[in-house]
Amino acid sequence: MSWATNGSRFRSVRSAIGRGSRVCCLLQRFAVRRIFYRLGTESPPSTSRLSSRSCSATMTLDRLFELIRTISARVTRLHEGDPAGRHAARAEEDRLRRRDRQMDRIYAEWRGGAHKNAWLTVLKQLEDAADPVAELRWLYGRVMPWPDPRLAHRIAQELLPHLLAARRLGEVLRLTAERLKADAKFRPLAGGDAIRLAQLARDAGDRPTARALLEDYDNHYPDDAGQALARDLAQQLMR
Repeated sequence: MSWATNGSRFRSVRSAIGRGSRVCCLLQRFAVRRIFYRLGTESPPSTSRLSSRSCSATMTLDRLFELIRTISARVTRLHEGDPAGRHAARAEEDRLRRRDRQMDRIYAEWRGGAHKNAWLTVLKQLEDAADPVAELRWLYGRVMPWPDPRLAHRIAQELLPHLLAARRLGEVLRLTAERLKADAKFRPLAGGDAIRLAQLARDAGDRPTARALLEDYDNHYPDDAGQALARDLAQQLMR
C-alpha cells in the first residue's frame, strides 16, 4: 500500500471526523508516548503542547500522518539494522513471561498450603535471576498485598541483609517498619541485623521501631552473643 493511498485515506478520515479533534489529540498523545517507547531508545517527544483546545482536526491528522511515516522508518531500521536489539527485546519479553508464570505457581502453592514448595520456587527464581536483590524487591512487591503476610515476611527477611550491606538505609528502615506494622512479631533472621536496625531506627528518630525490634530479644534470638548489647540498647530507648 503506497503512502499516497494512505494520504488519501487520511484526508477522507479528516473530512469525516468533523469536530472530533479531541479524540485525535488523545490518539496522538498515546502514539507518541507508547509507540516511540516500545520501538526505540530515545525519550518520547514532549506532548505538553498538544492541548485538545488548540489542536485542530486537520493539524492532528497531518501530525499523525507524519508520525506513521516516522514509525515506519524506525521499524525498518529495527528489523534491518539492529538484529541484536530485536533478540534482546524478545529475550526480555520471554523472561518477564517466565517470571509471571513463576509468580502464578508460587501463589498457587502458597494458597494450597504447600508453603515449603512455594519457598523452594522462590529460591529457584532467585537462583536464575541476573540480579537477585532486584528480584527480591519485585517478589516482595507482588506478595506484600496478600492477606497472609508470612511469605512477605520471609522475603523481607531475605532482603534485609542485602539492603544493609548496600547501605540502603532509608529503604531498609521503611521495609522493617512496614513489616512490623503488619505483624509486631516480625524480626530479621539474625540477631545482629536486629540490633543494627534498631540502632539505625534510633538514629533516624524512629524510637518505636527501634524498641519493637528489641522487644523479647532473648526469646527471638536464644543464645545470641548480642543479648547484653540488645538489653543495654533497649534500656537506653526507654529513657
